[in-house]
Amino acid sequence: MSAGGLVPDVPAEARDEEQEVSRSSWVLYEKAPYSADLNDYYARRHRALVEALQRQQDGERLYSGRIVTMWAAQQRLQREA
Repeated sequence: MSAGGLVPDVPAEARDEEQEVSRSSWVLYEKAPYSADLNDYYARRHRALVEALQRQQDGERLYSGRIVTMWAAQQRLQREA
């Protein structure tokens, strides 16, 4: 334990290994500036969903659980309206 007794002592080699960060192949691009307007958020989310579903129908393999969940929720809301 460290002098304060709260943090266990960790060998320097282990600390160095923990600091190594693996790079992801994902890249995040900003398509539009930030907006705190909820209606803007919902419109952007809807456009992204429609775009993703169109890409999937065009043959791209887009099986994101988030996309499918959003689509299903919108379908449910339309049926209930």
